[in-house]
Amino acid sequence: MVLRKVQCTRKHNIPYFVDSTWLDTDGLAANYPFSRHKLEHKSNAGCLQARLDWIKHVGPVSEFGACNPINGNLIAVILPYCVPERLYAAAYVTECEAPYAFLADAFDKNIHSSSLYARHQAWAATQDQSHPSHYPVGHSETVSQRFHNLSPGQKQVFAKAMFQLGSFGEDWPERFEKSLRMMAIRDLYDTSKDFNFLEDFLEYRALDLGASFGELLMMFGMDIKLNSDERRKVRDISQAYSITTTLTNDYLSFENEYKKHVNTTGTTFISSIWLLSRLHNVDLDTAKCIAKDEIIRYENRLLELCKHFRRANSILSRSLDQYIQGMIYLVSGNVLWSLNCPRYHAQYRYDPNAGLEEVLTSDNFPRIMGLPYKAAEGKCHGITIFSGTTESKLSNNLTAHDSFGSGSTFPTPQTSLAGPSTQASSLKSAYFDSRVNYTASLSSQGIHDNFIDALNVWFRLPTLSISQLKCLSNRLHTASFLRDDMEDAYGLEKSRVATHKVFGIAQTINSANYSITEALDEARHMDCPHALEIVLGGLLDIQVGQSYRLHWTRHAACPSEQEYLEMVHKSTLFRMLAKLVMSHSTNRNRAKATSKELARLFGIYVQIFHEYQKLRSAEVMLTVYCLGRDGGAFTLPLVHALNKDPGDTQLREVLFYRRERGSLSPAHNHMVLEQLKCAESLVYTKKILESLHNRIKTFIEVLEKVFGIENWIMRRLVQSLET
Repeated sequence: MVLRKVQCTRKHNIPYFVDSTWLDTDGLAANYPFSRHKLEHKSNAGCLQARLDWIKHVGPVSEFGACNPINGNLIAVILPYCVPERLYAAAYVTECEAPYAFLADAFDKNIHSSSLYARHQAWAATQDQSHPSHYPVGHSETVSQRFHNLSPGQKQVFAKAMFQLGSFGEDWPERFEKSLRMMAIRDLYDTSKDFNFLEDFLEYRALDLGASFGELLMMFGMDIKLNSDERRKVRDISQAYSITTTLTNDYLSFENEYKKHVNTTGTTFISSIWLLSRLHNVDLDTAKCIAKDEIIRYENRLLELCKHFRRANSILSRSLDQYIQGMIYLVSGNVLWSLNCPRYHAQYRYDPNAGLEEVLTSDNFPRIMGLPYKAAEGKCHGITIFSGTTESKLSNNLTAHDSFGSGSTFPTPQTSLAGPSTQASSLKSAYFDSRVNYTASLSSQGIHDNFIDALNVWFRLPTLSISQLKCLSNRLHTASFLRDDMEDAYGLEKSRVATHKVFGIAQTINSANYSITEALDEARHMDCPHALEIVLGGLLDIQVGQSYRLHWTRHAACPSEQEYLEMVHKSTLFRMLAKLVMSHSTNRNRAKATSKELARLFGIYVQIFHEYQKLRSAEVMLTVYCLGRDGGAFTLPLVHALNKDPGDTQLREVLFYRRERGSLSPAHNHMVLEQLKCAESLVYTKKILESLHNRIKTFIEVLEKVFGIENWIMRRLVQSLET
């Protein structure tokens, strides 16, 4: 038998083993075990809360999600060994897939620069280019446009889902976001009608399998961590699972999906069943029979791979052992759930937003449903089917605190000299655009966009105003990025050559000035009489802050901590963006001072956080500085160390040396880090960050009370920056 018992330290981790003799699986998963989580009601609660949040923030939901009162919640049957504390979050994230357009669209704007997109392009280049439909079929909008089309409510639900994942530490939100980006790319570039072999289609659908959503969900639920070597070892198993699941989902959901396709005009139907019908020139029923045979073949292949893996690795780590076990249940649970889930089968449908909540989420769910969980692990039991119709509402029992600490006080010409000639009118912004596009590939603008989205939860701006604000913000961020690299003489940015090292100082200055001019022009056209005044005031503050930073760097003059914090406050965009958001809103008089203080603290926190991240380990520091990133600018750890012992000349001498030589050697940087450690400056900086983080969270709670709206976008943004 390929399976071994997963080591369970808590009784709730021992699942209910389903007797498969009563199941009519149509021959699927014949050699697989079936199980059901003992605390299924937690997964039902997560699904139902996700639907209620969607209804609250977005609108009605017509699709059915993961709940299945008969064979079990999808999470309960594909993750029977899920850590109990993670059931709710796993179900919440999965339920967001019900309105699938939302899930597929929830990714960042930089999709076209991703390695996955590059891999798709490389794959497409090997295909017959005489077929134009190798490129996006049925999708007139780009990936980035689809992201911008997300509503504020959709972003709220997505942020709440990621926030819950982030509460378990690690990098789960980032990994799930990456997985969703890949799902979206696959959907955007699916071209099944151009494939001549099923294997090619399945291989393409299995693109970048290591981060597939189901596999990632299993690793999160079971708290499995694999290192790079272990990931390499299980790659074939991962691929076999992905192909098996793709075929199985197409097979079991075909009638439902085909019916929706027929009833919806202008859609492209993507399915292995449809492909087999075309390739073999047979009707759909025959194609389904062919597909079933292929599913069984791939199911058996997965089992053989797992058996071989165990034979070849007699001693497995806990993570690998659980991974193999988890992959088996991903396949069997998917079949078990699909047999009678309301999502695929109309005869089992009920009101998805009311009717069974009280039963599905009750602590007594196993008893009510007649599920015998009392037997020891390893024994099988039958299921007593129960259906009920009771109504209740789920409530979010989050609390907010009333008190909070007080913060510390701190147009382009269209004519030429030659007149309106054809040659003059042909001068466009192509040269500028090439520099800005290169810079955009280096910088990270998402934090400003997310901050605007977060404030918009409270201040409710029109969609056009939000787009204008983001455009303005990105242009100012680009200008700041171009300028800072030149002023600090950075040669590399994220292991790539800085813009001024590619295009030269003069052209880079031109691009920075053009970006600022465009931002001012954007402000001039905003539907707010004070927008231009706010932007000009913000730019003046930024210039003043930067002037102090440059002066301190050039003269190796260490500021006081208060001066440093004031410089940081003036140099960031966040307070200016907060003013612009409030100036556009009818809610601008509500908690105005609190919102500005939140923006001030957040801007300071972001700057210090990035400084701390670069210096938190000797390896990181030496890598960064060896890449030429020793600009010599003062950071909070350096300011603390110099002010703590003014008589210590060693650090000051290094700063003078840096000014004279233009850079520091790895040995010098290592010495600086040792000095910072001796002065406990990194420890001090972390304490400052923790204090700021707590104050920011308190301000968020206060504003949530004032506006009566929980801001999951802001919560997730702050959570993503925890030290």
